[in-house]
Amino acid sequence: MGTTTNAIFTGSSQFSAQLQQVVAQAVSVASLPMQAMQTDVTNLQSQSSELGTLNGDLGSLQTAIATLNSALGQGSFATSSSTPAVASTALTGTPAAGSISVEVDDPGAYASAMSSDGLPTVADPTKSSVSTAATYTLTVGTATYSITPQANTLSALAAAINGNGNANVQATLVNLGSTSSPDYRLSLQGSQLGDLPIQLSADVTASDGSTSEQPLLTAGAVGAPAAYRINGQPDQSADPLTSNSPTITVSPGVSVTLLGTGTTTITIAQNTNAVSQALSKFVSAYNTVTTEINTNRGQGTGALQGQSILSTLSETLQRISGYSTGNSGISSLTSLGLSFDDKGVLSFDSSAFSTATTGNLAQLTSFLGSTGAGGFLKAANDALTGLTDPSTGVIQDGITSLQGQVTHDNQSISDQQVEITALQNNLNTQMANADAAIATMEQQYSYLSALFTQMQTDAQNNG
Repeated sequence: MGTTTNAIFTGSSQFSAQLQQVVAQAVSVASLPMQAMQTDVTNLQSQSSELGTLNGDLGSLQTAIATLNSALGQGSFATSSSTPAVASTALTGTPAAGSISVEVDDPGAYASAMSSDGLPTVADPTKSSVSTAATYTLTVGTATYSITPQANTLSALAAAINGNGNANVQATLVNLGSTSSPDYRLSLQGSQLGDLPIQLSADVTASDGSTSEQPLLTAGAVGAPAAYRINGQPDQSADPLTSNSPTITVSPGVSVTLLGTGTTTITIAQNTNAVSQALSKFVSAYNTVTTEINTNRGQGTGALQGQSILSTLSETLQRISGYSTGNSGISSLTSLGLSFDDKGVLSFDSSAFSTATTGNLAQLTSFLGSTGAGGFLKAANDALTGLTDPSTGVIQDGITSLQGQVTHDNQSISDQQVEITALQNNLNTQMANADAAIATMEQQYSYLSALFTQMQTDAQNNG
């Protein structure tokens, strides 16, 4: 924001330049407080921006805490199948370590059907269909569903079938012809395993008003449920367990997808690899925050130099890194291989971590705890929330305060600009009047001086 845009008056006396300087100097002096306030606004905005940067870095550190929290749960478990061709496995929650035998008698099959030969050929599924009926009846097993396409096209019919979420079938369009002579067919497959025959019939209305159903599909694969046994149960003298889905839950948090007949052993084991990786990310995020804080201290050029919030942030980080339970064994980050060098940089020794945690998983779990139920993770997360909370956090309070000062100062600058402009206009008027008066006196002086000179000349000539 400039001090003024009003032009200095243009005078005609020989003193006009000096009068213009008087106006310029007066405006310059009057503008000094406003210019100081403009500098203050720039500084406040820089401080707000730096707080935003620190808030982002602290948010990344809190994300690293959340990653560490997850690593101690499902992330600390790994699962495998001894015979992947029989079944694959995945973790879906918080499992327990152990092994489970899965014997697959039948991986199951989905029923399928396709539009029959002899129906109208569909070269463009967006323009024609296999029937002119307005409604259709879909049968899946013993259940029936009414299907009403939005248009009389094969594409619309497929979309209407897929739009019925209760039918448990998937409709697709396949071309059994050539590229030059397409023959699009409607292919349906069940989305549940089992002997659930699929049929689609066109609801045909005769000229006499009677209705009938015209079957449109030819059966394909016969469906069958998956059949399996867990840890040998039920035994061979009894029927196996069955499922209409290839994916079954064999233990809390452990799901298995049945792929082929045979027997496989599902192993669930807990390790600390994910925790080690998460600690490494924590160290990196921690150092990023401390580096940014240090740019505002000592020889740094940061906008927050001398601000008390730097001490608040540093004290919070020290509480986090210095957390200790006071117990023996794993009781601090130091006991997990974290340490500071002489420049205050945090580092992580994964080998020391491995040594400390081998056979001590219970101690590790107890020390770390969780973000919601005690231990290091809760202490660290709560401390960071006190800084980063968007409503009550220290950082946001600081940003809000700075923005309030900027708003106040900008209003004061605007008010002062109005006053300075009024001052300049008033001085311009006064100096213009003074310049005009001086110019008039200069003209009178010139006239009288010329008259006097002429009189002297005339007197000399008459003498």
